[in-house]
Amino acid sequence: MKKDVTSGSISKHLIRLTIPTIGGFIAITAFNLTDTFFVARLGTEALAAMGFTFPIVMITGALASGLSMGAGSVLARAMGEGNDKIKKHTATYGILLALVVVAIVGISGIFSMDLLFKALGAEGQTLILVKEYMLIWYLGCMAVVMPPVGDACLRATGDMIRPFIVMSVCAVLNVLLDPLLIFGIGIFPEMGIRGASLATVISRICGMFFTLYFNYKAGHLDLSRPKISNIWAAWKNILYVGVPSVLTQLLPPAIRGVLTSLAAISAGTVGVAALAVGSRIESFPMIIALSVNSAILTVVGQNWGSQKWDRVEQTRKSTVKMALLYGLSVFIIFWPLAGWAGRVFTKDPQVLKLTILYLRIIFAGYTGMVLFSWTAIGLNAIGKPKWSLILNISCSLLFMIPGALAGHFTGGFQGMITGLMIGQLLSGITAYIIGRFQFTKR
Repeated sequence: MKKDVTSGSISKHLIRLTIPTIGGFIAITAFNLTDTFFVARLGTEALAAMGFTFPIVMITGALASGLSMGAGSVLARAMGEGNDKIKKHTATYGILLALVVVAIVGISGIFSMDLLFKALGAEGQTLILVKEYMLIWYLGCMAVVMPPVGDACLRATGDMIRPFIVMSVCAVLNVLLDPLLIFGIGIFPEMGIRGASLATVISRICGMFFTLYFNYKAGHLDLSRPKISNIWAAWKNILYVGVPSVLTQLLPPAIRGVLTSLAAISAGTVGVAALAVGSRIESFPMIIALSVNSAILTVVGQNWGSQKWDRVEQTRKSTVKMALLYGLSVFIIFWPLAGWAGRVFTKDPQVLKLTILYLRIIFAGYTGMVLFSWTAIGLNAIGKPKWSLILNISCSLLFMIPGALAGHFTGGFQGMITGLMIGQLLSGITAYIIGRFQFTKR
């Protein structure tokens, strides 16, 4: 299923690689929305508890995404160069690296739950529910981090079908297990919010086995006796892109942590719950944006490895136009649908009101956010992770976080979201300027 994208139509390659990935991300979005849908039936306290877990879940996801980015970038460029040895070592030892990292995450997370979630503003019954959810999640987080790295290795070679299968298996199992374990249907015990966490872990474990099998069948895994020098060389290449990428991926959770704390201050539990619901709904249009991310990494990485600079620049120009069109379309579509989408997840009128406000404001700046994301992915694909890091840090620290803070102090919850939206637009403009210069430098 490997596909060479160093010749032929750029736009056709982007579309071909994006479509199956959309299916995969729809599956994962259904996975996440299922958790929120059923947990919301447990009450506002449980929904707020889920909201407090988002920053930590996102941080762990950032680690997985960063390592995936490092492995995918190295492997895509190696494919463009025709270097089979680097491809195998990258996949094999990238998965090993993910397992080492996740062990650290799980152990440190279990022993820091009280301190961390109290700092985020969780207290009383909400804190108890947060800890019930996260204890199970930490114990099984190996299954959260490792599969994305394996899937990234498949995508870097142009194989988008197998990752789609992995994500679909996870989603279907989670949809089936959530109501059974949360509410105790049939022979299953009633576990409440712990059931949602256990369903997530079981589903991800199944996905982990599938991605290992697919990488093995694709010939990506080197099962010979490993040499320390080969492991270190692979880790060094992956981490060169992966470490800056992890740092950039940590910024959205950091921003989300700031927003969660500000929402708790300005609107209490209702604000945190609205932020949780709004974030879940926001993941719907993000499906296409993330799917294009994967296509950009493959197309830009392989063509950069083959030294086809004109095709790299052509890809950049195409994605700028796509970002403008897509961001405007999302804003137009979701303005009238915000209320309907919110009512799917909450019946609380106060939570619904703030959710609608969140969605209508945040989508006004969606073009900037998409362009910002796609440019950062392209920089990682060509082996310039430092510029991606500079872009992310500068935009987060200069535009997004200050915008949210300034808006909070002047306009509460609404001001906070408005400030964030303006920061996203400014970030998109900055990304365009940096992209124009860095994609033409060898």
